[in-house]
Amino acid sequence: MDDTNTQTPPIDPPRTTRSPHTPMSELVIQAVADAEECDPLMIAPPLYDVIDPDALDAIYARASPRIEFDYADYHIEITPARRVTLQTQ
Repeated sequence: MDDTNTQTPPIDPPRTTRSPHTPMSELVIQAVADAEECDPLMIAPPLYDVIDPDALDAIYARASPRIEFDYADYHIEITPARRVTLQTQ
């Protein structure tokens, strides 16, 4: 009996990235690129198709909210401490 495809692959653990000086949109893109092991320019769809990168940067330039959204097959959470956490969907 061949059981090579009977197990579901494990879900990757959440990945986190943070920096006090990098724009939040860049942190999100880089976190996804790191998780996908690809160039940030290769991520599809572009971040601006999901959330306005300029608005995201402006929010974190003035405040530290908690924001969650889905992007590129990940659920992304940004904490008030500027931590970007990715969980596979």
